[in-house]
Amino acid sequence: TTFKGHQHQIIGAKELEDGTIVSWSETSLRIWGEKGNCLVVLTQLAPLIRGFNELQDGNIVTWATDETLRIWNRKGECLKILEGHLGAIEGVTVLKNENILSWSNDKTLKMWNKKGECLTTFKGHQHQIIGAKELEDGTIVSWSNDKTMRVWGECAKTVQLFHFTTEFLNVLNAGSNLVINNEDFLLSDLFYGLKPLFSGNQY
Repeated sequence: TTFKGHQHQIIGAKELEDGTIVSWSETSLRIWGEKGNCLVVLTQLAPLIRGFNELQDGNIVTWATDETLRIWNRKGECLKILEGHLGAIEGVTVLKNENILSWSNDKTLKMWNKKGECLTTFKGHQHQIIGAKELEDGTIVSWSNDKTMRVWGECAKTVQLFHFTTEFLNVLNAGSNLVINNEDFLLSDLFYGLKPLFSGNQY
């Protein structure tokens, strides 16, 4: 099957829970049928879409360089615009409690509910945040170009702060997966396997 319709370079594609394919370019996001037919085109999108995630209720959240997130239904209708970040949004993950966690080059993370209300802002990083992850117990971990990883506790306070080297920062920026088991922070690298991210340097 060939999927045709985008007018600009395709940035990424992803399969939803029901097997539907979604792809996005800088200016549009398309939902495709199994035969390659375009079911929905999301319009009124901001310039330079960074990505999207599927919410538990089947809706879609997108993020872009205009500092906003947008929640859409499967009909292509924009239900809510989430505003509050002061820089391009770098990533979004959906938490187990159905809240939305976003991070930005404004050095903050924000937690939103499904209604689009900002519940919490996490402050502490000194540079662009490049990734975040929810642990099994619900704890939030984030890492940044300031060469630190922060483990966040209640009231968005940093409860643990780790420093790492430029080498590991480069590997993280290259897209390697961070594997966290209990208190073990390991970096999964395609060529070298699992490597310790920290050597006990905790501050």
